[in-house]
Amino acid sequence: MSIQESIKIVPKGDIALVEWDLVGEKVNKLSTPVMARFREVVAELGKSNYKAVVMISRKPSIFIAGADIEEIKMLKTREQIIPVLEEAHNIFNAMEDLPMPVIAAIHGACLGGGCEMAIACDYRIATDDNATRIGLPETKLGIIPGFGGCVRLPRVIGLQAALDIILNGKSVVAPKALKLGLVDQVVHSSILEEQAMKFAQGLIRDGKLAKRKKFFEPKGFMGKVMESGLLRGKVLSEAKKMVLKFTGG
Repeated sequence: MSIQESIKIVPKGDIALVEWDLVGEKVNKLSTPVMARFREVVAELGKSNYKAVVMISRKPSIFIAGADIEEIKMLKTREQIIPVLEEAHNIFNAMEDLPMPVIAAIHGACLGGGCEMAIACDYRIATDDNATRIGLPETKLGIIPGFGGCVRLPRVIGLQAALDIILNGKSVVAPKALKLGLVDQVVHSSILEEQAMKFAQGLIRDGKLAKRKKFFEPKGFMGKVMESGLLRGKVLSEAKKMVLKFTGG
């Protein structure tokens, strides 16, 4: 079996069901070959006539565990790191710009790059299982979220909540994620795919207005001040400080 079998598009009428199941691996992770395959999948979706996309994992308790840590350890210089980050940004941006809504159906660990991919989707549905956790634990490993999480997470849940997750390397269970606005629905694991497909069908009925969910809207004067563009640079600077703290400089 090839890498093409690890991420494949399964037609479901007007909906493309994108199945993640890395061949020969216990978890789904964003290695270089996987990202190359995902780029192909996104390009294929962009040329298709599908009206909605559902991303789902076939691993028993993993959505996407994140980037390939062994690969990251091999990146020693700026010249090695920058192309990897740029490629990830290009792929996630392309997915975000697809003409149809994209729904992430999340069961199990959705961490690091997996979380960053999920928040690049238009909507997220998660299971209420204890194994389902969503977050950005990279800072605890001495890594700044590099696939767009520092930008997209504040847009989805607001700057204050995003800082708490990013700076402390937190992951949250589905009910907490729902309260934060990080996911749109929480369902039992036995009906995740069914509910995600129903959600997609509902979006199709809504037409063009279904593509993008509105971003986080702060409440009150102080909320608007805290969420202003003037403070958004704080996310990256504080993340850098936290990485230095965890790594001892």
